[in-house]
Amino acid sequence: IENSCIGCLKCAKQTNCPALVPYQKIRPWEEFLPKIFDKVDCIEFHAITSDIEEIDFKWDYLCSHYKKMLSICTDRSSLSDRENIIQLKKMIKRANRKIIIQADGAPNSGGADDYKTTLQTVAFCELINKNINKSDFDYYILLSGGTNSKTSKLAKMIEVSYNGIAFGSYGRKIVKDYTNEPDFLENKEKFAIAQKTVLKLFQSV
Repeated sequence: IENSCIGCLKCAKQTNCPALVPYQKIRPWEEFLPKIFDKVDCIEFHAITSDIEEIDFKWDYLCSHYKKMLSICTDRSSLSDRENIIQLKKMIKRANRKIIIQADGAPNSGGADDYKTTLQTVAFCELINKNINKSDFDYYILLSGGTNSKTSKLAKMIEVSYNGIAFGSYGRKIVKDYTNEPDFLENKEKFAIAQKTVLKLFQSV
């Protein structure tokens, strides 16, 4: 159903039908974005590019047309530290509401559970904390990208403050033995064990 398709490919994976051939169709964001405004409570905006004009144009559109929570996902790969701080300040001010800053360290590297992997996200968070005063700019800060069981330990060790941690690849890794089972959703015992594993991780944050 083309109007409902988001390109997740779940239909192709679940049916195994040889007649179902996925194809890619790029749709203008201005065409589909307004359709979801009243269906979601937060939009995560990826500002990971050196094209400042593109960031500003799309962010201005979001701020003008979407009135709920906004999240800015950024890292240090495209802009310098100074440029990142200038850009974030400008975006928070433009939004005129409380913002979530998702400080990415090393995206998709959380499968490794060590301090080195999570160092970049904690360091980026500290950079933001030092340069964007919460008394002047209203924001939450979320650690992500390379987060693991050492993230909160490292942040507390060096006294870096944050509001939350997003677990992506590391979270998937610690429960994959259960979620990969074909009866996972129906098997209450396996589901409960996976749930306890995740809760234990969250309790360490």
